Amino acid sequence: QYSADDTKTFADESQISDWAKNDVKLLSDAGVIKGINNDDGLVFSPQGVLNRFDAIYLIERIIPLSKN
Repeated sequence: QYSADDTKTFADESQISDWAKNDVKLLSDAGVIKGINNDDGLVFSPQGVLNRFDAIYLIERIIPLSKN
């Protein structure tokens, strides 16, 4: 469960919707979501666009987790 006391992972974490924070933290801790490096540091970019390459990359990282 995510709480405000957890260590911040992404510089833009305050922009992540409350309903998504637990899942973002879970996927980040599992190494599925790595974030994007930009001038602000490591960001999640919750309002960003997910292209096909990124979608395939995430699927490839999630499938092995579903086998456990």
